[in-house]
Amino acid sequence: MAVTIAASPAAKPPAPERAADPVSLSKLWNDYLASRMQIGFVKDGGKRQAPVIKNLRAFLKHNDARKVTKKDLLEWRDHLLNMDGLSAKTVSDIYLSTVRSLFGWAHENERLPENVAATVRQPKPRKVQVRERGYTDAEAVAVLRASRSHVPKPPRAPTVGRRSIRRKSP
Repeated sequence: MAVTIAASPAAKPPAPERAADPVSLSKLWNDYLASRMQIGFVKDGGKRQAPVIKNLRAFLKHNDARKVTKKDLLEWRDHLLNMDGLSAKTVSDIYLSTVRSLFGWAHENERLPENVAATVRQPKPRKVQVRERGYTDAEAVAVLRASRSHVPKPPRAPTVGRRSIRRKSP
């Protein structure tokens, strides 16, 4: 004897997850830049960082920030170091810091579900000191002699454009 169980109207199968809408890297960058400029942080309008985002988009061959993975960013970092020939300091201080900041902002402002760039780092070699800090005795003597023999230029009358400003006597 076969028993059939009728599905109750209250028990529905789970709805298939809807694919999340894409988040444009370009729009995300423009929004990030506008918010940073509004509070006075990015003084140059993002001219130094804009090529970083353009380079990332070209490497990824797409413009969807939701599709970016930590693995993608690690491969991009290695590409910058090996193929583009950038120094570790440039990759760390300019490229990765820009992307970390952008993705961090996007996560904080609920544009992205997670910050995939949070732990992507590039170690920098320590600076090798060629010599001690400060002047040698010979350099110090040369600087002091130059400062003692300095003759200041005579003061000029204040000017506006080509005309000099004359003070009126009371």
